[in-house]
Amino acid sequence: LLICAGLVAALEQPRGRTRAQLTGATRLADQPAGTRFTRALTQVVTASGAGMQTEPLADRAVSEGTKVVLAGVVLIGGLGGSAGGGLKWPLFITLFTPLTALVGRGKGSAPGEAARKLFYCGSALGGAFLGLAVLIALGALLIEVHIGSPYQSPPSFADALVDASSSVAGAGLTTGVLASLTGANLSRGIRQGVDLYQYGMAWFMLALFIGRIVPVVVLGRLAGVRFAEGPAPRPTLI
Repeated sequence: LLICAGLVAALEQPRGRTRAQLTGATRLADQPAGTRFTRALTQVVTASGAGMQTEPLADRAVSEGTKVVLAGVVLIGGLGGSAGGGLKWPLFITLFTPLTALVGRGKGSAPGEAARKLFYCGSALGGAFLGLAVLIALGALLIEVHIGSPYQSPPSFADALVDASSSVAGAGLTTGVLASLTGANLSRGIRQGVDLYQYGMAWFMLALFIGRIVPVVVLGRLAGVRFAEGPAPRPTLI
């Protein structure tokens, strides 16, 4: 958390503004180093805890790097006792489940098999979450091209990645992409003859559903994999 907060504080620095212009400014990038780090740490902790945001991420002045860092924090998952999903909960189940076959702790397990299997579980789950978030982000950008207002600046990939990661992991961080794609008022304009916001709703509902199913599918595929002594083979997920 401290490393992520340090990255956000380093990425959000005043750019091309004088001291006089910074006086009274409220944006994260306009704050002194100490305040910037404190606010960045608060945002990182809340993102990894309750999955909430304390900074206006919809502000286009927020750097792309900051959004990517926060998306990664959300995908890793919530802290203990939080409602946040992501990678943390499936790994917790893998570690402490009574189904000992899941990590190869059962009778006849080879030495080190549990550790190797846990590593592959973590790698597979991490890759699945990241791939799903990227897929949802790209789909959201494609939908936005067709239903977004021609008078609104298009979102970047980092903007879409934050909302996609929040949908996949069950967090509440948003850069405004979700509201843009599910707001009926944006598809009722001069160039739109029919409401298309249902496309955005369906896409993000699918993201919410798949984000809860993918960990179960991946762990189910890995449950029966056995590792012999020596180099561990790469398990087949599909």
